Amino acid sequence: MKKLLAILLCCAMLCTSLAFGSYAAELKEDDGYTVGDVDKDGTVNAIDSYNIKATLAGAAGAVCDVESGDLDADGQISAMDSYYMKACLSGAMSTSDFESDHNVYRLLIGGYDINEFCIVVPEDATREDNAHYAAERMQYYIGLATGAELEICYGDENRTKEHAIVYNMVALDCELGEELGYEGYKYDVTDGDLNIYGTARGNMYCTYDLLERVGFVFYSDYYTFIWETRRVEICEGESESFVPELSFRMVAGSYFGGGGCEDHFYPQKLNGSQLYRAEDDTRTGTLTGPRFINAHSFGYYWRMATGTYTDDDHLYECWQSGEQKEESDWGSSPPWQPCATSDDDYEKLMLGLDRTITMIEKRGQKFTPYISAMSFSIADNQKGYCSCRNCTKKYRTEGYSGLYIDLTNRAARDIKKLYPEYPTLKLMSIIYDHSIPKTVRPEENVIIFFCGQGCNNHPINSGLCDGNKPLIHKLHNSAVVESLKAWTEYCHEAGAEIWFWYYPTSFLFYMSPCPNVLKLYDDFDFIINECGVDGFYFECGGRNYGFESLKAHLASEFIYDPDMTREEYTQILKDYLYIYYGAGYEYIYEYLEMHHVSGTMDTCYLNNFNYPQEMYDEEYLCANYEKMRELVVSAIALAKDASELEALEKLLVCCDFTGLSAVHTDWYKNGNNVDGYVANYDEMCELIQKYEMRPSTFQNEDGTPEQLDFTDYENSPWDQVA
Repeated sequence: MKKLLAILLCCAMLCTSLAFGSYAAELKEDDGYTVGDVDKDGTVNAIDSYNIKATLAGAAGAVCDVESGDLDADGQISAMDSYYMKACLSGAMSTSDFESDHNVYRLLIGGYDINEFCIVVPEDATREDNAHYAAERMQYYIGLATGAELEICYGDENRTKEHAIVYNMVALDCELGEELGYEGYKYDVTDGDLNIYGTARGNMYCTYDLLERVGFVFYSDYYTFIWETRRVEICEGESESFVPELSFRMVAGSYFGGGGCEDHFYPQKLNGSQLYRAEDDTRTGTLTGPRFINAHSFGYYWRMATGTYTDDDHLYECWQSGEQKEESDWGSSPPWQPCATSDDDYEKLMLGLDRTITMIEKRGQKFTPYISAMSFSIADNQKGYCSCRNCTKKYRTEGYSGLYIDLTNRAARDIKKLYPEYPTLKLMSIIYDHSIPKTVRPEENVIIFFCGQGCNNHPINSGLCDGNKPLIHKLHNSAVVESLKAWTEYCHEAGAEIWFWYYPTSFLFYMSPCPNVLKLYDDFDFIINECGVDGFYFECGGRNYGFESLKAHLASEFIYDPDMTREEYTQILKDYLYIYYGAGYEYIYEYLEMHHVSGTMDTCYLNNFNYPQEMYDEEYLCANYEKMRELVVSAIALAKDASELEALEKLLVCCDFTGLSAVHTDWYKNGNNVDGYVANYDEMCELIQKYEMRPSTFQNEDGTPEQLDFTDYENSPWDQVA
């Protein structure tokens, strides 16, 4: 059985010629095999030697784990392995002669051992260049995986080894640069050198893709995992060119704190700017997306234009505290939407936009090709749309989306006149109303941000939503499908981009996570591959108690590589469960399947508005709660470290919070299992207190988080939380 060890990643682990600081994540090392123990019974003996010989002879029933039996690390079980095994058993050699302190026993590039390599960057490279940053990351992680100390050399003539990993900075305006764009890369292995080419971010992405082949999994902002393996080879003559399909890739949630950018966000090849950091960091490649405000900007521009609000440094504090001025909004209440047909409102918006761009310029930030955008979007509501005569008339044929996109088109034309020095500057506009306009089409320099599906229970293109329970605004997935395809067609005909904002998460009840993990592949595949959107924003939940980090990982993987098959996707899912939950991951996968079934009622729900009672099949939970709990408890018994235990115990809280709510009437009210209910409830409350968990987004009147009454058996957990 595999086991995981957690050790702190720090600079002291690797002495290199260039010290560039330590990283925050911890390394989880896979201890997946023992050299010589080919039958994996825990001992190295004559039976293992027999199994190697039997494998070579093709005997039926031979048991031989390749990683354990490949003593010489040539990638196969061979006669030499049989010879070495005999020598170890006779005492002439020892299996320790074939072991190392690192997870990758042998790394070869073009047939040459990694210890024969240095790293070469351009002679004039500085630490502000992405190629240099990529070289540092390669140096650091290769050291962790193999123990090799790769020196960074400036210019090919200064290389210190015969073979090198060579980073090339490609100009965007050259032929290769135009082919690769802002994020693409190319690499080849020629004459024993690994040559990497990229413009602004490609060198970095290529590095992380190659490090994944070495065995790294950048699955969390707190932990990085590496598989244990005997041999990894990047072969002579190998070459690849890759350009990400989606121009905008964002997974947002509470998973990028601490070292999240360095250890998770960039290695996952995400590029969205909604982190509000490193927006102009050429070292890591300037992030993509609208500057300063990611979405609801009309209210802010109104403040900037009228002078009601000018202290931008106070914006976040003001918004979080609820402080606001009359008729202003940035996600606040009361909402403010402009009149889409008023010249006066339009002039205010443009003045506010102009002042905001000026403010950004004064900060020293730049608008550059591929990444230049500003939000020009409605407030975070659908109740404040203008109902004047002109807007109402236009709404009847164009819908609210067409009404406000037409307003954005006007601004997109004018922004070219205001800022001719920024020819690639685009305006991003959100649409919540999914009506299909009759005549309005987006301008080329407009980005449509299509927000949300109608139902989280059914795959978007399943056709299962018609006739079911109506959602907010009676919006079903069938309507979303028609609208998304139409808007995508309109955008692409105009040369504009369309991004999709996806909400598959629970915003209200953190401990009853949305049971939709296993349907995500269908939605990803349809939205990206069938509809052909250009960007994807995946919004995670606020608490990682259930499977929120799993969903974030799956989203990150898919939006970078939308061509993956369902089988590849499922393998990534199972690998993640093993990495995150440990040796009992198979129990958790079975639990995940049951959790999915518990949410497949013949109803439609939107999980950031609906309550658990509307998402879960209580009859199914009543019949299967004990089995589901048993699976999690079985996995807990196999936990090997504190991180696995914490993840599993938090999952148990979710299992109990949801399951006890479903069985409350039968077990407690009807007296069929009072002792069992009380015991599980008490254990759940102990774990909630242990990890200081929060059951929901709701707050008490004094602003403190709403919490369970840890002695209230009379009301189910669902009923205790508003």
